[in-house]
Amino acid sequence: NINFIDQYAPEYVLILSGDHIYKMNYSIMIDFHKEIDADCTISVIDVPIKEASRFGILSSDESGKIIDFEEKPKKPKSTQASMGIYVFKWSKLKKYLEIDDKTPGSSSDFGKDVIPLML
Repeated sequence: NINFIDQYAPEYVLILSGDHIYKMNYSIMIDFHKEIDADCTISVIDVPIKEASRFGILSSDESGKIIDFEEKPKKPKSTQASMGIYVFKWSKLKKYLEIDDKTPGSSSDFGKDVIPLML
């Protein structure tokens, strides 16, 4: 998939979960991502703490910078659940996909391996 994306030389990539139907204007999220010059922007929703272990959970600092991400944690540190909508600078995502590919024992799972590696 890296070579497929590379042939288009994108500056940014939008990644969506394959098991959801979305009805959303992504340009707002992409514009925000560009405005703050982020490497990664993740769309989140607050969920009840009892349900948080069913999702990828992130923690962020006061400025909104992602400081922690865990996929389906047994003891969630936050209630900010990933909606499975991501915007990345392609150069950064590509770098970490390549690092993950060379990491022994990695399952190459986006939520378990790639995003935490980027933090």
